[in-house]
Amino acid sequence: MRPILCFIDDEPEILDTYREFFAHQFEVQCYSNPQVFVKELQEGRCYPDAVVTDLKMPQLLGVELIKKIRRLGFEVPVLLLSGYVEKDVAIDAMGLGTYAILEKPAPIEKLQFIVERMIIEVQLSKLQTEIRQTILQLKEIYGSLQEALLPMIPAEILDRYFVEEISDKGKRQLGLDQVLGELEQKLDQLFEAERNLMSLKQRSIHS
Repeated sequence: MRPILCFIDDEPEILDTYREFFAHQFEVQCYSNPQVFVKELQEGRCYPDAVVTDLKMPQLLGVELIKKIRRLGFEVPVLLLSGYVEKDVAIDAMGLGTYAILEKPAPIEKLQFIVERMIIEVQLSKLQTEIRQTILQLKEIYGSLQEALLPMIPAEILDRYFVEEISDKGKRQLGLDQVLGELEQKLDQLFEAERNLMSLKQRSIHS
């Protein structure tokens, strides 16, 4: 399933441009009325992975839209577009967890870069959560298995069950709980490295 990318703008021709450009990468959903978008969120008919919204719209300002999105419990990244943003509005928007504020009219390639980065970060976050949940499930299974075996096998014997790890530092014995704990740490390091890599790529593009 492709990531869902929602665009909100009161100018239909701009939405047509977004739809045409991004349709090959994402499932694009466009709304010319932000109130309709909010209603679909409330009714559970829209589950965006990322949102791109204009700031100044007659039905609802972009910052107010972000507030509604947050009140409904959606923590999706939001990119705010505007020709001019006053300082207090920008502070308000960033305080709501806005991913970035981009000046309009923005080059479509720059918009594409930021959107792709938002989606990648969302996917990494989801993957990290899913892997962490799997590790917790494995730990629970291991604990239940230990409890089930204890009446039949003494604890000191169960503790002998381990795996061997051979590396350039030599050989060591690890229990299953240690393996899962170290796996969790290594995954955290991997995700952190990927975030740092994306940050470096972004700085190199803007330099």
